[in-house]
Amino acid sequence: MEREIVEDNPVEGLRASTRRRNRTQDGRAEINAGSKIHPIERPEDVAKLVAAAEAEGGANYLVRLLCLDAGLRIGESTALAWAHIDWNRPRFQREPQPLDPLG
Repeated sequence: MEREIVEDNPVEGLRASTRRRNRTQDGRAEINAGSKIHPIERPEDVAKLVAAAEAEGGANYLVRLLCLDAGLRIGESTALAWAHIDWNRPRFQREPQPLDPLG
């Protein structure tokens, strides 16, 4: 296999493609302009959200951090229990509940 310098960044094309196919928050926000989808794009906005959550404290702070850091949805973060966390590895796993429509 020969190596060569790539002139263009191939990631930009992939991002545009996934956006078009409704696979990213940005793509869904563009397609559904009237929806409640508001992607957080700037690090300053994330910092403001974390600071506001920290000021509230308690469960609100924890839920927002889980949603931001682990990509959890609100329902997933509130259903999370200590038993779901694997303390030996940086991961957690939620077991489906009996009435869980996803399980």
